[in-house]
Amino acid sequence: MKVGDLVRSKDKYSPDTDWIGIVIDFHTVVDAYGEPVDRYAVVCWNTKFPQEEEYLDSLEVING
Repeated sequence: MKVGDLVRSKDKYSPDTDWIGIVIDFHTVVDAYGEPVDRYAVVCWNTKFPQEEEYLDSLEVING
């Protein structure tokens, strides 16, 4: 997954599974020692949700 990829949610039971978003950035959470703990994709879903942090494993890349 990289910036510019088109994605959708893998969760079949989510009400927004038909949404398609674009990855616009990544956010990495680090601990007190600077070691990465979590990494999120920042996804623009629409104008109402322009910058949502999503778990990488909850997204499916659909543009190849």
